Amino acid sequence: MSCQTTVKGAQVDEQNSIYIPAQHELIAEQGRWLDSGKTAKQIGWAGSTLDIKFTGSKLFLEIDTGDHYEYFRLVLNQQYVGEPFKVNPGKQRILLVENLPRNRIHQVTLVKETFYGDLSTIYGFFIEGGDIHPAPQPKSKTIFYFGDSNMDGTSLYSEKDSGESGAYYAYPHMVGRMLNANVQVQALGGATLDENGFNNVLNFIDKADKSTNDERYQDVVQPDVIVVNSGANDIYKIGKSGASLQAAMEERFGDVVAKLRTRYGSKPYIVLYNAYGWNDNEPANYTKSFVQSLGDDRVSALHYPWIWEQWHGSMVEHGGQARLIAQHISKLFNDLPIIADADVFNGFGENGDVANGSFESKAPGNFNAFGWRYADDGVKRIKDGTAPHGEYYIQLSEKQEVHQGTDATGDFKRGKLTKDTLVEVIVDVRAAAPGSEAELFADAEAQALYQRKNIATLPVQPTKEWQTVKHTFLIPAGSWKSYFGLRTTRGIVDFDNVRVSQKEEK
Repeated sequence: MSCQTTVKGAQVDEQNSIYIPAQHELIAEQGRWLDSGKTAKQIGWAGSTLDIKFTGSKLFLEIDTGDHYEYFRLVLNQQYVGEPFKVNPGKQRILLVENLPRNRIHQVTLVKETFYGDLSTIYGFFIEGGDIHPAPQPKSKTIFYFGDSNMDGTSLYSEKDSGESGAYYAYPHMVGRMLNANVQVQALGGATLDENGFNNVLNFIDKADKSTNDERYQDVVQPDVIVVNSGANDIYKIGKSGASLQAAMEERFGDVVAKLRTRYGSKPYIVLYNAYGWNDNEPANYTKSFVQSLGDDRVSALHYPWIWEQWHGSMVEHGGQARLIAQHISKLFNDLPIIADADVFNGFGENGDVANGSFESKAPGNFNAFGWRYADDGVKRIKDGTAPHGEYYIQLSEKQEVHQGTDATGDFKRGKLTKDTLVEVIVDVRAAAPGSEAELFADAEAQALYQRKNIATLPVQPTKEWQTVKHTFLIPAGSWKSYFGLRTTRGIVDFDNVRVSQKEEK
């Protein structure tokens, strides 16, 4: 089996192939798809999917992305996950997969990773040497998502707030797989709750795509849960602070909840999902009190920590967000089974510890993130049989460093440390070159970002053999986030098995 990501000019053996139009009744869809003409389908929102089951050796896609390139991803038999592939504008045929055993039924899921331009048109599929079979049955639960750039997977494949967006490893779809639920995502970078032209959640609720009223769109799917992850961009648009900002924001949240209730009725659970620890005026300050004021026991507020400096998290941070919201939704349905872990390791260190302290995990595919941020590329994650814990360690050359943020209270609830707290950091170190020197460092930050100060360091003189270094750092009262880091000041140093634990409050 092989998957192709080259696009134009794919040659279809039409004499030995059958053509399956996108509107075929045996193709399953998730998302706000529109019928186009008699046979084609159109879609805008990232995260939308088509599922086709078939026998045959090859599968081709016929597509036109409209006025802008888009990225898609292929999943084969719910196991093999291909890398995102770029489709440029213009009608074309793409070889999706080949060399399949003809005597088996295969399932291909086509995932729209981005929403950069116009509607994309899917004309249909060519199956070589086989036929279509009934698609998978819909799952028992359906989750709708409405939000902004955090939800739409902006910078999903970058730890430096850059690169392409993505949907498959963004938290909404990970939660769908964890809870075995259908997923529909309506999210776009820069979105607000209200106003802001077409780019707001109130507008998204009844739109087939971000900007047009399309008579072809009929939302016949009823959600069981609706997650709203928006509000961060509103605080800048409103331009107020304190009680005035809170009143304006609560009005916007109220309008969104009211429209969702009008559209979908009183049965769906609604979850307001917002980050804490990035701005003194962040919406998480009052979403829980706002929810209490509604008197609707099927509306709740949940928070997640924003413990990295850049404005968007990668799929590693989405791994943490996915676990928190999946656990919350599970409890709403009296322990709805979480049938699988998130596809990406947990980027949020639990109970005040760091995440992936032994460097055993990395992000899926060609994205090599391992949960520790770095200023310069080139940090090496090494597997050579010499790691003191597990199989991997990292190696930092001179002046290289990595660090990781944690929730200072360790409970994933918004709030600060009420007392000065002593935290013990333990790490294994080894000199990879004679005369090498290293440092452990720690600092902390209040609620808003970009206020890190009072960095404490511990110089380390590693030897050629692994040794364990322990040090106690003080995290001051008032801290919302704490940061821990490793740095090579001279030569080349190896690090492994980083552990952080709270010793006592002073």
